[in-house]
Amino acid sequence: LKSEMPSFLRYDHYYSVQGERYRIAWSLNDDQVLLAELELVETSENPVPDSSVAELQEFMQNLRSLYKEEDIAVQVVSYFRRLTGFDRVMYYKFDHNGDGEVLAEEKKLGLESFLGLRYPASDIPAQARKLYERNTVRSICDIKDEGVPIYGIKSSDPLDLSLSIYRSVSPIHIEYLNNMGVTATHANSILHKGKLWGMIICHNYDTALHVNFEKRQLTALCADFVNTWLINSELIRSSKRKTREAECLAAFSGGSSETSVFDALKNSFPSLKSLLGISGFSLVHAGETHHHEMHPHFQSVLENLIARMQSADDGEFLLTDDNFGHGESLEDTAIGGVALVNAGLTEDNFIFFYRPEKKEVYNWAGNPTKTYEKSGRHNLNPRKSFELWQETVAGKSI
Repeated sequence: LKSEMPSFLRYDHYYSVQGERYRIAWSLNDDQVLLAELELVETSENPVPDSSVAELQEFMQNLRSLYKEEDIAVQVVSYFRRLTGFDRVMYYKFDHNGDGEVLAEEKKLGLESFLGLRYPASDIPAQARKLYERNTVRSICDIKDEGVPIYGIKSSDPLDLSLSIYRSVSPIHIEYLNNMGVTATHANSILHKGKLWGMIICHNYDTALHVNFEKRQLTALCADFVNTWLINSELIRSSKRKTREAECLAAFSGGSSETSVFDALKNSFPSLKSLLGISGFSLVHAGETHHHEMHPHFQSVLENLIARMQSADDGEFLLTDDNFGHGESLEDTAIGGVALVNAGLTEDNFIFFYRPEKKEVYNWAGNPTKTYEKSGRHNLNPRKSFELWQETVAGKSI
């Protein structure tokens, strides 16, 4: 049985228990304990309409023509809301810091919009993110449900419900939802290369809401199609990068053999600027530094970057998009990022490519520095305010 049991939940046929119809779900936890969950099939449940399946099939067919994740996100939230009936559905994407942003939203008329709002990484703790990577569907039908105790047959040890459907929920998360006025929620993970890329999150505000098996399966299929699109889009981006690399190499190697490296870079700069979006470059060669167009005004900036690169594992390349990662004053250069290449074979030759700064205004759902509020002496409670809090982010590259 262990070899046959997949890591995800496995459903079997209907069962009758004391006159009630149940669907049974099997899962095998890390302790090699086989769990069976009986989900009551309510006679009042509305069957999934054929139109929901047809819409999902249409969405699958349209994936090839969608090139932006924002476009897919819009279709996903629209489909989810029609299927599940939640008051609000959001497509939520994480950045490299773990912070999330609402890329698309479908909501009931009268609700304030969360579109474009950002939430700090600490709103979803690391252990919760790991669980969302393993068990990609989570439903809380009623956050006011007091729950029931679980008794082991042969052991009093806590039971691992990580891969179960109706697993326990952190009290802090329940309080977080309460603070938002949420009464029921459903979430599907969006994975890329096995890591949590984003989430499709549903909220209800007035009543409890149960998402039955058929609807959960359709939401999981929809999220899986997004995962597949992400893989394909990366392959496309990789192919484009290779093409761009070839174009850059062709632009740089167009000069004569007697042309210096600096002059070759200078002559090819218009092409490199168009291909890479750079705003200038510097060349450190034989102890001398040469600049073209936009560049830092302090030699110490370049020296620090070289030292940083050389201390890395390969010592051949460094890329940063945050004021060079050191915070030195850049005067009026408005540089937001740099790519540093060690181009030396027998001696140190360093090439710095610069990108211009792009200032942005981040719209946060509450102050991101106040994720938790102290309550009493030892307790931490999730924040209660989700009012718009704006932050101007500077020193980042395009």
